[in-house]
Amino acid sequence: MAVFPRTWLEIDLQALRENLNVLRETLGHGGAEIAFVVKSDAYGHGLGPIAKASESMAVDWFAVATVQEGVQIREAGGTKPIMVIAPTLAEEASQAVRFDLDVLVDSLEMLEALGREGIAQGKKARVHLEVDTGLARFGCQPGDFAEFYQAAMQVPGIEVAGASTHFINSAGDRPATLRQIDDFFGAVDQVGRDKLRHLHIANSAGAVHYQEARLNIVRIGISAFGADSYGLFAERVQPVLHWYARVTSLRTLPAGSPVGYNSTYRTSRETRIATLAVGYGDGYGRDLSNRGVVALHGKLAPVIGNVCMDQMMVDVTDIPEVQLGDTAELLGKQIRIQDMAKQAGTITHEISCRLTPRVPRVYIGDEAGVARDLTASQSS
Repeated sequence: MAVFPRTWLEIDLQALRENLNVLRETLGHGGAEIAFVVKSDAYGHGLGPIAKASESMAVDWFAVATVQEGVQIREAGGTKPIMVIAPTLAEEASQAVRFDLDVLVDSLEMLEALGREGIAQGKKARVHLEVDTGLARFGCQPGDFAEFYQAAMQVPGIEVAGASTHFINSAGDRPATLRQIDDFFGAVDQVGRDKLRHLHIANSAGAVHYQEARLNIVRIGISAFGADSYGLFAERVQPVLHWYARVTSLRTLPAGSPVGYNSTYRTSRETRIATLAVGYGDGYGRDLSNRGVVALHGKLAPVIGNVCMDQMMVDVTDIPEVQLGDTAELLGKQIRIQDMAKQAGTITHEISCRLTPRVPRVYIGDEAGVARDLTASQSS
């Protein structure tokens, strides 16, 4: 039996290395540090293996959304600085300090919780003060930054290591982005930029389009995995994730036959249908029903009918060479993630983040041994 009889992911670590080198070259080697954003299981690529493998790549920091993700990186052997870029609760302060995580904060309550843990553990809890320049997710108002900074400086056990904000739409709304940059600079200039070691506001698009936004650190996420929806890197980044599924059934139906649950598709001709062993239970969304495409034998086959939990159907009438057991590409070089996102009416981030744990990940490339060893130890 094949090692992966249903559906599986291949994660190309050499492509990840090359993509990060492209990003470093784009930003300039003497400039900002790169914080590799690996939240949500490294956008579905596998947090522990990706973090461990990328330790030797062009990465200076890791950025995560939760304290638990930071702990997972540390337990995987990650040694680089880690920042938690979403709000945390007082209950998480102990682990944040114990595992040397830099935490973005916007409240005195969280500062005091981290300070207490810093004192208890005999170290300084490092914080970055978040400024809300328009995203309205969290952060202090720009006009309140000086007061917040002074309050933070008075909390025992705290080291104010930096300040940050998050862009709303740096890829498409220039006036709003420039306004956010000005508001952030106006905030930190109230206390002096030289008093804040780490300043970071830019994602991939922000760093490429606004050199003044690069500052000390830039936060690079899904573009490192080869998703370049906005053409930032002139197609120099390549897909890291390749998703495959096997053909498990073949049949020919006459014209006018219904296909799938709720009969949302009817054949317009005699149609050869292949069933693939993948569905929304694996992360291939129902929003791709009658909209998605897969690649078989180098040709495209449309998804027909509603995507099921564990299976889906594609029209292979025009690909007569398809046989049982053949491998279809769902994502990769022929089916780009940005194209699938358009078909699904969503963004690239959601496409990869919704990949479920039952889809095996196999790592290829120079660091594959490290990733495989870590994957095996985590599953044992």
